[in-house]
Amino acid sequence: MALPSTQNAYILWNGGLDKEFLSEIRTEGRPTMSKRWIQLICAVVLVASLSLGPSHILAQGEDLPTILMGEFFFSVPGGSQAAFPPPDAPPQNILTISGAADGEIAFIVENIGAILHEIRSPLFMATKEVKAAIFDAAGNLVAESEGTDLLELELGAGFKAEVQITLAGAVAKSLAADPNLTMTFELSCHVEGHYPAGMRALITVAP
Repeated sequence: MALPSTQNAYILWNGGLDKEFLSEIRTEGRPTMSKRWIQLICAVVLVASLSLGPSHILAQGEDLPTILMGEFFFSVPGGSQAAFPPPDAPPQNILTISGAADGEIAFIVENIGAILHEIRSPLFMATKEVKAAIFDAAGNLVAESEGTDLLELELGAGFKAEVQITLAGAVAKSLAADPNLTMTFELSCHVEGHYPAGMRALITVAP
């Protein structure tokens, strides 16, 4: 039986759907409607309403967890890259990021496929600040930006993004207060046809 969802996005708090909590973090100190933050289409970078920051916003050489996306899956290095699951199959948890009790997490998103893919998640709305460094297929830094939230991130084939998130107050306080608390968020790609093909997964954030 598929997990319940709202607009193909949900947050699970230790296994239970919490729509009120998602609504709270969406409206905490910001407009209810999130704006498109970064759109990266193939080799074209469009940065809207943001200023470019100094060179490389994330720690050099830091060993960050990696989310891979391709045709048509989300995975991690060494993980399954199978697509086309049964239509009613719930998405699988592919990664747990620990260390969120201090209010910050960081990870890499890499498109190892041959076509454009995007990543959307309610995790990107549970933020106080988001920073990203975007690299092209040759490894060249092509953009650095920061803002209050991220609606979606589109990456052309071979492109990679390093993402650093400062969690919203309600999320950070909850994780800091309870060492056993976990929050699980859906990852999804809504490029036409990709979500029905199975491009969805879960990511868990832990203290």
